[in-house]
Amino acid sequence: MEDKLNLILEKLTNLEEGQTKLEKGQLTLAERQRTLEEGQLNLSERQSRLEDGQLNLIDRQGKLEEGQLTLIDRQGKLEEGQLTLIDRQGKLEEGQLNLIERQSKLEEGQLNLIERQSKLEEGQLNLESRFISLEDKIDNHASEFRAYFKHINSKLDEHHQVFQVVSTEMKNLKIDSDFQSGKLGRHDTEINNLKKRIQS
Repeated sequence: MEDKLNLILEKLTNLEEGQTKLEKGQLTLAERQRTLEEGQLNLSERQSRLEDGQLNLIDRQGKLEEGQLTLIDRQGKLEEGQLTLIDRQGKLEEGQLNLIERQSKLEEGQLNLIERQSKLEEGQLNLESRFISLEDKIDNHASEFRAYFKHINSKLDEHHQVFQVVSTEMKNLKIDSDFQSGKLGRHDTEINNLKKRIQS
């Protein structure tokens, strides 16, 4: 009888221990469930954050795409500007070549002017030399002419004196001629008077 009671007590003890273990396991399960629920809430919150972050990434990606389009447009404009600069550079190089050609022509013309100026200076020196020679000749001729004019003046003085003598003599001859003419006129008158008397 006692053995049966001991067995029953042992079984009851085992049942109590099992019940205690079950209760502890249930508490552990409840705690783990709360932990799982908290983790699920954390996961939901993190998922919401991930979704928000994904939306932010999508928005940022849209902005990046817009910025990329803007950059592509700006790059196109830069390429157009670069082509314009290349064209302008080509025109500048062409203008520079024209300036170099014009400068070469100016330098060539300057050399021609220098050569012509040298020839003019040489001609001027020749003219000055000829002018000096001509001045010497003129001075020599002037000296000769002065001597010749002095000789002519002296001859003219002599001729003037001769002319005065001749003029005086011619005046005297004229007076004599007038006197003789007057005498001849009277004689002619007397002869005519005599002829008239004879005829009458």
